Amino acid sequence: MAFKIQFDWQPELVDETNFSGSYGLLKIFAGDQNLTDNRSKSTNLFQEGVVVSAIPLAEWFVSNWHFLNFEQHFTQHFKDEFAFESRHRVLHANYGFVWPDITFIRFGDSIKIESKKLEIESTELIFTSVLDGSWIDVADFEREIFQYVNKVVEFLGEQNELIIDLIADWKTIQNLDSDESDFSKVSASLGYNPFTVEDEIANQIIQLKSHIPKDFVYEFSNFLHPVNFLKEAKKIDQVFEKFEKEVILGSSQLSIFKSSIVGFDSDLAKPWERGYYLAKKLTEILGFGETIIREGEEALFRKFELEENEQKKAIIYCDSLLIFIDAALLYSSGNPLMLINESRGDNRKFAFLRLIYKYLNQDKKARSFVFGKNNNGFDEQVSRAFAAEFLAPQGALRKELGNKKVLAKSELRKLAEKWIIPEKVLIHQINNHQIVKISDY
Repeated sequence: MAFKIQFDWQPELVDETNFSGSYGLLKIFAGDQNLTDNRSKSTNLFQEGVVVSAIPLAEWFVSNWHFLNFEQHFTQHFKDEFAFESRHRVLHANYGFVWPDITFIRFGDSIKIESKKLEIESTELIFTSVLDGSWIDVADFEREIFQYVNKVVEFLGEQNELIIDLIADWKTIQNLDSDESDFSKVSASLGYNPFTVEDEIANQIIQLKSHIPKDFVYEFSNFLHPVNFLKEAKKIDQVFEKFEKEVILGSSQLSIFKSSIVGFDSDLAKPWERGYYLAKKLTEILGFGETIIREGEEALFRKFELEENEQKKAIIYCDSLLIFIDAALLYSSGNPLMLINESRGDNRKFAFLRLIYKYLNQDKKARSFVFGKNNNGFDEQVSRAFAAEFLAPQGALRKELGNKKVLAKSELRKLAEKWIIPEKVLIHQINNHQIVKISDY
């Protein structure tokens, strides 16, 4: 979805405040929806924007730059909720102006935008736009707020006393080198301001970066407890080093299989649509179409041309993965090696298929990870939809359930046991594809 910030300057608006000359009409769009639509309480007239100073929003964007771009939602329960909200909710741009109630929170590779109706007793305006949640690409979001801040600086001029501090902070962010930028991402993901973080925490972040590969350190840090993150990083580093350096494993057959899969891609916009499409496409390539995967894990692995001796090389059940990692793809001697969290039980087939999606979808030999339910990034959603549709295709489910209108939970449980499929996967498929109604008894 497109994201746009529009600010129409109105320099003729002057007053006695420090913001004189910086006013204009602010409009914020998510797709075609104007999130700044509002209505006057006294006249009941609607307006497509709100008159504010451009400076407070620019300052809020700059002071929360790394949090907005890199702090993810699922770390919130480790932190002060009000502080988290102040970094992600436009209301906190404040300075006495009335702002729409818009929230930006990163999930994986996307930013989720939410907008709520807002009526404040002491003000004349009622913000009327409601958006339960839409997704935009992180790069698009970053580019739009970058352009907004630049426009404010250019219009008001670098010598303007109103924005001296803003300009200094903005230049600092723009002039970060590669190491400083990586440090800032990790610091923000853990809930620490990279420019004011205490020395002890800063040193731990530097050590964390030494234990986790550069391509993974940011993603990994989002799951860590701000107090225990170094201990957890050391643990996972030891696990990966053991399998990548000490154990000569990995499957050349899996590499050959990947090279035989042509055209495994999709430009569908919604993650679940993309996941369903790719699962259907792959089962057609493999030659078994819409059939429920009723067998155990070994039979599933064979569908990917992994016989028993290759399975032992390619797939390791690991009891030392951290709780938030369902599976990991490593490379040992250049060959792919899949670690599956042993504690996942009947979800291990699901975790394997999610990792297969990521393996087939990446174009280089790089580590990939399947995270638990807290990660709602675009790619994670695609991988879940892909695995669910691969295990229990909607067409096969409709055929199995026939003319049933209602499915009791006890029946659902029996089907999950019979087909060796996680119950939650069946519930997901049945509800998402509206196959039957699941009763509470």
